[in-house]
Amino acid sequence: MLVEHLLEAGQHRAAYGTIFGVGTVLFIGTMLLVLGVPLMFWCAYKYPTFFSYSTDPPELVKDPNSEDTMAAPLGTYREKGASHGS
Repeated sequence: MLVEHLLEAGQHRAAYGTIFGVGTVLFIGTMLLVLGVPLMFWCAYKYPTFFSYSTDPPELVKDPNSEDTMAAPLGTYREKGASHGS
């Protein structure tokens, strides 16, 4: 089904126009992948903390069965070793 859709998307009659002889739908989708995947890897290299996963500190995790189920106040989470001011 995917191959059939790609063949249809590549034909000019299935799109509003053509770019380099292929349908605009196929061209735009391909270019998004060609540009987006390397950009994602570059961002993962440049900003590794954004792409890393770490659990919440145990002292901030609330007991779901208690009365107080509100989230921790903003700004209370600090990384280990981070200073609390300037």
